[in-house]
Amino acid sequence: MVPRSTPRPSASFTPLSHPRYPPFVSVGDTVKVGQVVGVIEAMKAFTDVVADVEGTVAAVLVNNEEGVEYGQPLIQIK
Repeated sequence: MVPRSTPRPSASFTPLSHPRYPPFVSVGDTVKVGQVVGVIEAMKAFTDVVADVEGTVAAVLVNNEEGVEYGQPLIQIK
């Protein structure tokens, strides 16, 4: 039997607009609907991740440049 490799995520999440800049949001920040909270990079294409609810950031659930899957929670907002 030939071992099968586990499929790798095809996209990664980054909460930073640039490595030298602070993150878009941090725990305790207040966010509004439509506010950019991070970026998804897939095949060198970058897509803004925007808040779909208003509230306070309770947790950032994904580390910088960590692979993510479709529908995976990224940031918890209360």
